[in-house]
Amino acid sequence: MALDAIALRAAAESNDAIELICPYRYATPLAPAAAAVVEDLDPPELRRIATIHERLAADRDVMLVEGAGGLAVPITWRENYADLALALDLELILVVGNRLGCINATILSLAYAAQRGVRLKGYILNDLEAENSPATQTNARSLELLLPGRCLGVTKYKLPLPAEICERVLS
Repeated sequence: MALDAIALRAAAESNDAIELICPYRYATPLAPAAAAVVEDLDPPELRRIATIHERLAADRDVMLVEGAGGLAVPITWRENYADLALALDLELILVVGNRLGCINATILSLAYAAQRGVRLKGYILNDLEAENSPATQTNARSLELLLPGRCLGVTKYKLPLPAEICERVLS
């Protein structure tokens, strides 16, 4: 969506064109492959994304590439975000919604990343709501016991990320 791209551009203090920051934008909140079908638009092309990424990365020290929905979500009906991560030689930072079910989702996502050969930096646990539940109160400790050393930090439901998480992401 264009609003996400505008927010990303502002957060990065960039003046790049929205078409470069987010070359494919769909109004329907679905996987890109499905949204393209519903909206009768072209699906994303990984080659085009890679070309744009290379162009943007040429004069930057750090590039963050945001996915949508998870590593296995189809960008096209033959390629997903794991394929994109591999094509761009990215190191994965998994952002995990802190809610019931996140332990399973985190473990499965990390296992899928490993199976596909995606390099892993770690995960960030993101509190999605202001209110705490028993799950949100215990997920961080549970994940640390199950996946020691993989957590880059815990953040609240709004941006910007705390400085200590940014330092771990960039190190």
